[in-house]
Amino acid sequence: MNKFKINRQVSKKTFLIMIFFSLFLLLLFSSFSISTLIKTKNYVALNSTIIDVGYKLDTSSSSEGSQSINYIIVEYEYKNINYSSQQRVFFRFNKNIGDNIKIHVNPLKPNELRDNYNLILSTFISIIFFITHIFMIKAYIIKSKKNTNK
Repeated sequence: MNKFKINRQVSKKTFLIMIFFSLFLLLLFSSFSISTLIKTKNYVALNSTIIDVGYKLDTSSSSEGSQSINYIIVEYEYKNINYSSQQRVFFRFNKNIGDNIKIHVNPLKPNELRDNYNLILSTFISIIFFITHIFMIKAYIIKSKKNTNK
């Protein structure tokens, strides 16, 4: 039994436009992830230690008020020199001072880390658009079958 309901008012052309638009958004957000990975492919993976966990309010990036930014500060060694850098994270609850995590460091500027926040965010959004795209294709196929059965 098929519980997937489709609005009969939506034409095939509208479905196709929606499918191609969702495909465009999927490719757009996927390209952010791929671009970040390509730009940082030469970065060196290192183990680091979390030395601080916190959040700060950023009032400069939003016209509607302040935005809370979660971050960690990690300490690591690269070529016998100690560095510490701040990195944005989605959640602080699973990050504790003293925890070891893997980071990716720019070998030309060892104090520069790969921005995993944007990488994870664009990957997550890509997955949402992929799932949406699959449901749209399924709806289009179901609608096409119903139209041919009439």
